[in-house]
Amino acid sequence: MTDFLYSSLRFFHFSSLFLLTGCLMYLMLLTPAGYRNRLWNRLSSALRVSAGTALFSAIALFALQTIMMSGDTAAIRQPELWVAVAGTRFGHAWLPEMTFAAVSFMLLRVGGETVRYPLLLSQLLQLFLTAMTGHAAMHDGWRGVAGEASQSLHVIAAAFWCGGLYPLRVLMKQGQRDPKDNTAILTMMKFSRSGHWAVALVLLTGLCNTLLIAGIPRHFSFWLSGVILKSVLVAGMVTLALLNRYWLVPRFRQFPTESRRMFIRLTQAEILLATGAIAVVSLFATLSPD
Repeated sequence: MTDFLYSSLRFFHFSSLFLLTGCLMYLMLLTPAGYRNRLWNRLSSALRVSAGTALFSAIALFALQTIMMSGDTAAIRQPELWVAVAGTRFGHAWLPEMTFAAVSFMLLRVGGETVRYPLLLSQLLQLFLTAMTGHAAMHDGWRGVAGEASQSLHVIAAAFWCGGLYPLRVLMKQGQRDPKDNTAILTMMKFSRSGHWAVALVLLTGLCNTLLIAGIPRHFSFWLSGVILKSVLVAGMVTLALLNRYWLVPRFRQFPTESRRMFIRLTQAEILLATGAIAVVSLFATLSPD
């Protein structure tokens, strides 16, 4: 039961981090300056929910880690055990994780244009800190440093790709309602070009992570089955992304209504596959790679 709760909290934490970070990267790096306020208003509700979820799940994960290390639910009422967990390798990463989650939540409450870049920085730091926990941090020495670096790049690239799908869908639906609004197409093309690099980085660092964590697999394991399932889901995402970019986009002018409707549907399917991949990673986080 505890492992399931831990996996569930990790799923909500990573999902909210990916959505919030991906939306901010799309907004600040790809969207024309004159259109940012309009897109921000469309995304603001999702951003606030994501920030609240990230903060709650971060605190809950720390509390659950305290219970798991003590083996007793009563540990949650003992401050000295919280202090003990804070002194562990997990605690060294998770205390700033909770701090930056709180910073992001408060920045979104403040709002305004001036908070957007600090908010994005706070999100990137949270993703970086997650690499200091879990399988990526299980080794010492150069292998541990390489694993954490590779995992940091992996989650940031994945957040850009997966989280950026939501504002892409929002803008494409806006373009469907107002065909004269070309902002959706322009930012989509920027996202597509940058997305090629993000996808390549996700695949490369994913392979590096597997090799650094477990080496070359010599036998089949439950953990390896999770890696394979995640790879299948990511391959499905890549296929849908390629269909959108190279099959549907060239048909926007000739068949604007049908092609845009199909683009939105495939993007929704890509979001579902991304959600499944995060769920798989969260589920297998408590398993040994041996």
